[in-house]
Amino acid sequence: MDSVTSTEFSHYDADDTLRTTCNLQDTNGILQVYRTVGTTRIIVANNVGTVTYGSGVVALAGFKPVTIGDGTANLAVTVALASSDIVPVRDQILLITNNNITVSMVDTFGTGTSTTGSSSTVSGSTAGGTSGSGGSGSSY
Repeated sequence: MDSVTSTEFSHYDADDTLRTTCNLQDTNGILQVYRTVGTTRIIVANNVGTVTYGSGVVALAGFKPVTIGDGTANLAVTVALASSDIVPVRDQILLITNNNITVSMVDTFGTGTSTTGSSSTVSGSTAGGTSGSGGSGSSY
C-alpha cells in the first residue's frame, strides 16, 4: 500500500501533454504524479513534493492539477500511517474528536494564502468491552 494516495485529477506531463486520470504516489519520500495504463504506472510528473516520514509533513511543490476527476474543486490526499501511535489494551475504546486533528496548508509561493482546518476519517474495529463516559468522536 502506498503511503500517500489521492483522488483522480488531470496534470500536464514534461512534454506539455494533458494527462487525465492521474493520481499521487510516494516513492521513497518523493511525491510523483502517475497515470495507469493497464496494470502499469506511468510517471507523468516526478518530484512534485516530499514526504518527511519522521515528522509526517507532506509538502507539495510544483504540483499543478488542471481539473479534478469528480468535477469538484476538492482533491483528496490520503496519508497512511506506518504504525499506530496509540494502541488500545484490555478492551479499551479510543475516541478521537475532530478537535484533536489539525491540517495546516501554507502557501510557500508568496500568494498570501494560508488555510487551517480540521477533518478526520477514522476506521477500525473494536471487540468486547464497554465505552467510557462522556466525550464524542469516532471509535477507533
